[in-house]
Amino acid sequence: MTPWRHETLATLGGVAAGAAAGWWLARAADTSLDDILYWDDIPRRPGKPALDGEHVVGILPDTQHYAATHPQIYATQTGWLSGAVDYVLHLGDLVDDAASRGEWNRVSDAHGILDRSETPYGVCGGDHDTLDDRDVVEYMTGPWHHYRRVFPLERLDGDGASVVASRGGSRNYAHLVDLGDRRLLVLFLSWPTGDGYPLAWAHRVLEAYADTPTVLVTHSYLRADGSWSGHGEALAVLPATHEQVVLAVGGHHLTRGRPFVVHRNRVCQGLLVNAQNVPPSGGAGWLCTLSLDGDRARLETYSPHHEAVPRRTVAYSRDLRMG
Repeated sequence: MTPWRHETLATLGGVAAGAAAGWWLARAADTSLDDILYWDDIPRRPGKPALDGEHVVGILPDTQHYAATHPQIYATQTGWLSGAVDYVLHLGDLVDDAASRGEWNRVSDAHGILDRSETPYGVCGGDHDTLDDRDVVEYMTGPWHHYRRVFPLERLDGDGASVVASRGGSRNYAHLVDLGDRRLLVLFLSWPTGDGYPLAWAHRVLEAYADTPTVLVTHSYLRADGSWSGHGEALAVLPATHEQVVLAVGGHHLTRGRPFVVHRNRVCQGLLVNAQNVPPSGGAGWLCTLSLDGDRARLETYSPHHEAVPRRTVAYSRDLRMG
């Protein structure tokens, strides 16, 4: 089975006729896409991700349903990642109800597992992580009150990942991740609440780290059909302008029952990870790992929640380019 099918799109962000919801990549400067990877063509293998790269990054997608009703799944995810990977990034929608202190406490407890194992991590705020206008009035505070309370910059700033720039506290910040023989910049841009994305600030950060491979993390970047979301279209200028941005990752958009979606082309890759509509329990514990070797990365997805159910313990994998 050939894992890649080649189709040319007339305009970037369009969808090829008959393209399955699933896997492909985008680049703002291009007028066509090189590859669309269809879900049914993805190599599958039983068992856990190998985690055998020189360095491994874990990716946690929308955990809102776990925070609301299934905190044990959240704890299983962070427990499995704890000490097994070099860095963890969260794509936003940590909670379902931003006004719920109980949900924020469950989120904090789950990430406390990473704290105790000294596994560095970063988080991105999603639309569910912001208080609505009514709650802002009730709490007499800003929309990001609980997010910033649970994840102040001090909690995210450690030996393995240093906060080197920020705009609006932990809403928008840059993590310089120390992987020993290499460094990785992770730029987090949370859901905009009225003031838009701080693009001028982001450009300055990327200019300052022009020689450092960079991952852009935001809550909404790609839709499941491969087109940019409105937010992704606004942010696509960053990888188009700064060649060191090798991967842009987002969640938010439903993937029609698939754990993740990849888009690939010549320069920058886009990745949608969101399992919240994968049954049961609002995501079934699916997460992703990136095993980094040189300028290559192997992307795999896995559910530690299903370790005891061999028929459902399946890792999907795909190689990505990281340089």
